[in-house]
Amino acid sequence: MTSETAPKAGTSRRRVYDGLKQMLTDTDAYPPGTKLSTYTEIRKQYGVASLVPLLDEGLLIVHLGVGTFVSRRHARRPKRRRAPQPPDTP
Repeated sequence: MTSETAPKAGTSRRRVYDGLKQMLTDTDAYPPGTKLSTYTEIRKQYGVASLVPLLDEGLLIVHLGVGTFVSRRHARRPKRRRAPQPPDTP
């Protein structure tokens, strides 16, 4: 995660989690399957003791000895387009 897009360390834990969640779900910067910094590095970078809320929500997956990844099952879904509706006839 880059410092330009990441929440700043020292902010409240809830704001950090919300910022990370938004970054992972609402932007194209971290598509599903993206390998991130290690779990420990992410915790230190954002000043949080645990990333369990993000793991519980399925946003992140940790593969021990391999790395931390953006979950594929929590992928950002493209907005659905609605079919044009015919005009109302009087």
